[in-house]
Amino acid sequence: MDHKQIILFLFELGQARLIKNSGWNLINADPASVPSIAEHSFRNAVIALILARMEKAENPERIALRALFHKLHKTRLCDRHKVAANYYDYPPEVKSLINNDQFSMLGDDLKGEVQKMIELTDEEKLIAKDADQLELALEAKEFIDRGYSRAQMWIDRIGEVLQTKSAKKLLDEIKSTHSCDWWKDLKKKPQTNEKDYVSRV
Repeated sequence: MDHKQIILFLFELGQARLIKNSGWNLINADPASVPSIAEHSFRNAVIALILARMEKAENPERIALRALFHKLHKTRLCDRHKVAANYYDYPPEVKSLINNDQFSMLGDDLKGEVQKMIELTDEEKLIAKDADQLELALEAKEFIDRGYSRAQMWIDRIGEVLQTKSAKKLLDEIKSTHSCDWWKDLKKKPQTNEKDYVSRV
């Protein structure tokens, strides 16, 4: 096991914090508010675990792990939106080639273990893909709630491509929920007793 190569692999992972989802450039989103592929991958992995449980998949953890790694190739290719992809795109095998090179930095044994851990069946791939789409839908809803109404196009498209029943139900909830609603019932209740209120001033 080459410890130096493992550290280089981990440094490369850090690049995921710097690569932003370029699709949001198309709606003139504030660059500071655009999620990185690292941020996307974190929430995507959590969604994948939940969605896999909802769909009663045999190995939700494997699907979540795949979701965590699924954009790793972008540390070498960066991210490009769908308009750019009309003019240049890489063949599907390029992603596999990059992942193979990246995992090779872990050494043969660990590389084999990781590749085996994230190898999915066709049914599991559907769940993983839906999780990825739901994460983008959450990002879109957050942009809509900040005033970027054109982000609705992402939600509309995602509604057309989702495959699993659970993902479709979750998308319905995303549409009807404000992205700040998670904290509205968590705020500390205001003091209603005048004596108590004054004593805290």
